[in-house]
Amino acid sequence: MLQQEAQDAAIKAMREIVVRLVRQNNMTLSMRQLAVFMVCYFCNGECTVLYISEALSVSQTVVRRAMDTLDELGLTKRRVDPRDGDVVFVEQTLAGLAFLGDLHATVARSARRESLMMLDS
Repeated sequence: MLQQEAQDAAIKAMREIVVRLVRQNNMTLSMRQLAVFMVCYFCNGECTVLYISEALSVSQTVVRRAMDTLDELGLTKRRVDPRDGDVVFVEQTLAGLAFLGDLHATVARSARRESLMMLDS
């Protein structure tokens, strides 16, 4: 029973996070775009399109399409490796770091709210 309550709380927190992201930002990212963003921002070392595609088990074409939107929004930036033109690095941006900070704050608020609700019940 306790495990079910924890799962329900996690789903409610996820719902609240997604709703807040849609409401507070002038941008709406698809789940795929958000996943590409998250992999990029939590990548250890230099992040490539190949790395992201392998991490998500999707094609590089899928990653590139998601990157088109992320780049347009200024959340990421692509850079071709000067030593190997086939390798494309995905770089973080100041706007992306700000978005990640907003996401972190939203998650923290939702976690606190769910914790308080669980204590009340």
